[in-house]
Amino acid sequence: MWPSVLIICVYASFMIDFWFMPIPSEASTVALIGDETKRPLWQKVGWGVVFIISLLIYLTPLGLAIAQLAFDFVSLQLTPLFLISFLVAMLGRVISLWGSTVLTWKQTDMVTHSIFSQSRNPIALGMHITLFGLLLCYYDWWILWLGFIFYVVNLHTKIVIEEQHLIARFGTIYQEYMQKTPRYLWR
Repeated sequence: MWPSVLIICVYASFMIDFWFMPIPSEASTVALIGDETKRPLWQKVGWGVVFIISLLIYLTPLGLAIAQLAFDFVSLQLTPLFLISFLVAMLGRVISLWGSTVLTWKQTDMVTHSIFSQSRNPIALGMHITLFGLLLCYYDWWILWLGFIFYVVNLHTKIVIEEQHLIARFGTIYQEYMQKTPRYLWR
């Protein structure tokens, strides 16, 4: 029971981001499929489908945790592997919340200090680490690992689109920041 409760708590921590620290994005799904975009219908539909698949992949560990509590559908144990995976997921949440907090309390339009001096996308990096940790809990569900790759590629594509908007908005200042700071943690 406790492993499922811990997984549900990780997901509950996302409410902090969504309710108290929402971060607007030029490459959010709404921005990519909204009526104000001049994208053709097939692109809007494509981005919508990609979003739905990514969301399902991201929420699957939560669904499995709830199923285990309700129906004993999946057997999770407090094993060393589970504890390590939970700590990895919590590390990801700390990174995401740190990035969200810095953006929420920013003093300038472009943030390059704090965790943003180590990664241009700490919120996305934290989300990747969180999902990776949660998927380690279900290491033998290979379909989730395929979905994780799909999820990472989807989010990476949105980050590249977002970077183009930031280059257009901030010009050489953002390009210099890109040269100094890795997109995630590596070049």
